[in-house]
Amino acid sequence: MRRELTDLRELQLIELDILIFFDDYCRKNGLRYYLCGGTLLGAVRHKGFIPWDDDVDVAMPRPDYDKMIEDSKKWKRYRLLCPENDINSPKIFGKLLDTRTHSEAEHFEGIDYGVFLDIFPIDGCGDDYEEAAKQAKKILYLCGRFEDTSFRYELTGNSVKRAVKSVLRRFANRKKVYEKLRAEATKVPFDGAKYRGCVCGGLRGLDEMLVKDGFDKIVDAEFEGHRFMIPEHYEIYLTMMYKDFMKLPPESEQVATHPAKIWIEEGEE
Repeated sequence: MRRELTDLRELQLIELDILIFFDDYCRKNGLRYYLCGGTLLGAVRHKGFIPWDDDVDVAMPRPDYDKMIEDSKKWKRYRLLCPENDINSPKIFGKLLDTRTHSEAEHFEGIDYGVFLDIFPIDGCGDDYEEAAKQAKKILYLCGRFEDTSFRYELTGNSVKRAVKSVLRRFANRKKVYEKLRAEATKVPFDGAKYRGCVCGGLRGLDEMLVKDGFDKIVDAEFEGHRFMIPEHYEIYLTMMYKDFMKLPPESEQVATHPAKIWIEEGEE
């Protein structure tokens, strides 16, 4: 029987189940990941979800991310949607979907994602900041090219830019665009680079680039009564992303950012 999820806390607990599954898989297979974005902020400031948050974000070093993609083909209850598994995936990062759930929302590009966990690859960018920033900008440009080939996004920009993007959508080879993007993103190996970042899919571009000390050592942190991986120097990342990260935002900003109608098929496992 299909039932609509209207309670934010129930949605969060389903997301927590996905995160527990993902964490168990990573630990059993020796893979690295880190809570990131609002999920990391929630772990540090609330020891769980930010009360109004409605999604979960993690980041993985590219080598671990690629291993996870290959292994995900054997999973049943959860399905990984990413360009490597489906070139028509509108996002350039992974979404781990709970197949018991379904969603309907303009925000989700018209795709039935259901309840999901976002997984962002962390790539090497370079050994000095200028070199790393130049590399990150190349990746960001190609990310934009890839998204421009998706018919699921509204065209943006002035009339000339919209016309160019319209032509690109019709004639660009989406697979080749992604192959070029991936080749550029993996040009600098993660484990050898001084600067690393969630450039593919991160919301803040160059602001998500850190020196390797920020990603090298992993520690566990409490989140909703469980222990998950976070970077040891989480305060560097959180300050970069949120400035005074322990301060609550104004009440007017304490709202969910991904409004959607979501259903769950009860009785399914």
